[in-house]
Amino acid sequence: MLVKHLVEIEEGKNKLLDEFFPRPSKERYEFEILLENYIKQVDELIRKVKKSSKAGNKLPFVTIGSEVEIQNLSDKETQ
Repeated sequence: MLVKHLVEIEEGKNKLLDEFFPRPSKERYEFEILLENYIKQVDELIRKVKKSSKAGNKLPFVTIGSEVEIQNLSDKETQ
């Protein structure tokens, strides 16, 4: 699942950049660096981390495209 995600991000990187930053700019360059760092971090995770039988399909961080549930700590309400 994570390998598939990594491949999709790598293959779609240029399309994503062109969609949000169609012209060369400082912001495009910074976003490209951010994506490259993200790709490196996910790749490193895939190569080095051992999957725990207790974790299931959960990761200790948010990946691009994931859905996030937020819980207010004061009233325990989930959004």
